[in-house]
Amino acid sequence: MSARPLTPRRRVPSFPAVITDSRTNIYSTGSGRRLATPNFVVSPLAVRHRVTPALSIRLLGRFELARNGAVVPLALGSQRLLVFVALASGPVRRDTAAGRLWPEVPERRAHANLRAALARLRGRAPVLRADALEIALADRVRVDLDDGRAMA
Repeated sequence: MSARPLTPRRRVPSFPAVITDSRTNIYSTGSGRRLATPNFVVSPLAVRHRVTPALSIRLLGRFELARNGAVVPLALGSQRLLVFVALASGPVRRDTAAGRLWPEVPERRAHANLRAALARLRGRAPVLRADALEIALADRVRVDLDDGRAMA
């Protein structure tokens, strides 16, 4: 019985190999397909290491949440929660937010509405950070009201 020499296994990347021709913006995925691209090819590293998009909240005039300049549509309960937290000077306690935003319903239902609004917001944009006790705006979220206060 002869022993096979151990060779390190080469890790195969989970993305297709991309060969780019920068002069014609044509690339091959390794499967023989050639595709045209609009002046760029997304690198696999950019996909793996996502950059947090620029988020901004407009409170002056009509409410608007924008990600990289594009308006993000939100349900009314999510809008109310986002405005409430944005107007606060810091983190807001969950029970305070639930009681103030949904005063006409029982406490359990108000907390359920709060959880639902947070879940919908998480699915749309990472604009809030929440733990078991508090809710606050995420880092790098711009609020136009804060910009106006800073200029005054």
